[in-house]
Amino acid sequence: MFIPSTEDETKLIELLSGIFPYYYVERSTLGGEENASLIVKVSLDPMEQWINGIYHNSRYAMFHIGAGKIEQFNRSETEKFRKCNTDSIEVAANKIIAWSSKH
Repeated sequence: MFIPSTEDETKLIELLSGIFPYYYVERSTLGGEENASLIVKVSLDPMEQWINGIYHNSRYAMFHIGAGKIEQFNRSETEKFRKCNTDSIEVAANKIIAWSSKH
């Protein structure tokens, strides 16, 4: 089962760089290191286009990567992302990037 590490967090930031006008990646170890996960926030709009400069006023999505799965848990004006399995950070990044290409 794929559990994201600190190196995976850094790698995901590199992979999303240049793809999205705005992205944010945070690693959570709330359930302990053995249950670590990544929270990923992306916006399809640059910050200058957000109404009143508020992230939630953009076309955005939030993803959870952990326990070998990636799922979207929040979105606005974007396509739904179906929960799926992942065995590496590269696979997870490619699935998020593929999802964004639908817009």
